[in-house]
Amino acid sequence: MTRKCAPGLVAVAVIGVLAPTAPATAGASTAVPPGTSVADRAVPWGPAQSGNSLARARGTLSIRTSNGDDTTAQVTFSLYDLDGTSAEAGGECAYVVFQALKGNARWSEVHQARHCGGSTPAADGFEVQGVKGVRVRVCQYDPDGESVGECGRWRTLYDIGSLDAVGMENEVVRLTNEARAAGGCRPLAPDTRLRFAAMRHAADMSAKNYFSHASPDDRGAANRMEEAGFSPLGPWGENIARGLPTPADVVKSWLDHPSDNANIMNCDLTHIGVGYAPAGDYWTLVLAAHR
Repeated sequence: MTRKCAPGLVAVAVIGVLAPTAPATAGASTAVPPGTSVADRAVPWGPAQSGNSLARARGTLSIRTSNGDDTTAQVTFSLYDLDGTSAEAGGECAYVVFQALKGNARWSEVHQARHCGGSTPAADGFEVQGVKGVRVRVCQYDPDGESVGECGRWRTLYDIGSLDAVGMENEVVRLTNEARAAGGCRPLAPDTRLRFAAMRHAADMSAKNYFSHASPDDRGAANRMEEAGFSPLGPWGENIARGLPTPADVVKSWLDHPSDNANIMNCDLTHIGVGYAPAGDYWTLVLAAHR
C-alpha cells in the first residue's frame, strides 16, 4: 500500500501475520552471533574548510556499536592543499585535527595530519573506540615556523547527545509509544536485533536508491528480522518512508495512513526497531512479537 504524502514524500506499510517457515535467504550478510547486537552506519561528511579556504578535508565517518554501548568510530578522509604554492617556495600546508569525546566529557585530540603541496589529495584514516563524539577542524600550517595558521570552525561529525541518526531513531520510538499509549496499547520495547534489521534496510535503500519492502536480493522484512536474530518470529509489521526529515514528520505520516497506523496500533506486537538513513531521509520501522 503506497501513499503520497507530498511531492517526493512517500510512506509505505506492510503487515505480517506469521513469520515464513522457510529459512532466511542464503548468503545474507546481516546475521550477527546470538546474544550480540551490532549496528553500523557510514555517513559522508565535508567539505570542511580552513579559515581562508586554502585547505579542505572530506571523508566518511563509520559508527559501529556492539552490545548497545561499545561505540567505535572509524574515519577515512582526504586532505586537500589548495595553497597553490609549494612548501619549498614558502607556501603553507593543509592541516587537519580530529578530537573525540569520551567518558570524561572532554574533547581530546585523537588524530592529526598534514599535506603539503601537490594536486593529489592525501588519503588517511584512523579508528577510535569508546567514543561519544567526533569532531574535525581544518587549518593552514606553516612548516617553517611549525605553527598552525588560519583555521575553520570545529565541525561535529558525531555526537551521541545530539539528535543525530541514533537520536532520530530513538525519538521515533518515543513518539510511537506515545501514540500507542493514547490508543490503549502497551509500549513497545526497543530491541537491538530489530533495530539492526531496520537500520540495515534503511541504509540499503539509501545506498542503492530504491524504495521497497523487498531488497534487491528479494529479502523481505521477516527475513531481515530473523537474520538479525529475532526468533522465533510471530506477528510483525514494517513501515517505510522517505523524504521526511524529522521523527515528528515520519510518525505523523504513518499515523495518518490506515495501514501504517494499524501496524503501530497493533496491541499484539511487543518490540520495536527503527532505522534512519540521512541521505534521502529513508526510514524503516519494524514491530514484532515472538511466536
